[in-house]
Amino acid sequence: MLSDFMLKSRRRRSADSRVMHPGSGKRGRDKRCARQFRFKWDVIKTYETYRMLKAEGKVDDPCLITAKLFNVNKSQVSSWYKQREMIREKLGELGAVNISLDSDSMVNNL
Repeated sequence: MLSDFMLKSRRRRSADSRVMHPGSGKRGRDKRCARQFRFKWDVIKTYETYRMLKAEGKVDDPCLITAKLFNVNKSQVSSWYKQREMIREKLGELGAVNISLDSDSMVNNL
């Protein structure tokens, strides 16, 4: 014999609030935007500069500062930093000129 638990219908999950109220926020592809490799490289170099300043005790969170400066998320800064070798190679393939591989030139620009 079936128990009362098994006879009860499942409670329906409420719909996502963004589905119930369209236009209140971005969803899906609209919230992502492709970034140029040059932009990512600039973010990486700036982040490296702030990392050096953190080592000197001049800033607290280099990732947060860089993210706010370029208006991106902190997770993007750290993931691009992890991919810096690939990004540098792509820039080289695309023929980007004046790619400084040291962060000393970036310190002078700030």
